[in-house]
Amino acid sequence: MPNFPYNSFKHQQEKQLLQTMSEAIFALKLNAQDKTHENDITVEDIKQKRVSLADTLNKLIKTIQAIALEGETQENILELDFSYAGIASNFIKLNPKDVHDRVDELIRLKSKLDDEGELLPRDFQLLD
Repeated sequence: MPNFPYNSFKHQQEKQLLQTMSEAIFALKLNAQDKTHENDITVEDIKQKRVSLADTLNKLIKTIQAIALEGETQENILELDFSYAGIASNFIKLNPKDVHDRVDELIRLKSKLDDEGELLPRDFQLLD
């Protein structure tokens, strides 16, 4: 069933999520390299990208936790954004034995984004 609409919608959602994350990461990398003026990226754009990326990471973390770790309660499951399920599933399949540690790293990174802390090369490696 390659033309089944659900598959194409799911693929489009995942592609859009990854594109949004990619754009935010690119802008933050340019900011870390002090090259935002060369690329017409404003301070407001950077703030917006940080908020967007932090929100995306938050939703991804909650989805991963629901699927692999705590299992969440029924009412919390209904609040999840399941458009992150495919990405969360791939994150889990990458190495199921260290999901908890990698989720902790995402939580640390999300906190750094929320607090407007400086992103280090290690943070960008995690995002890539």
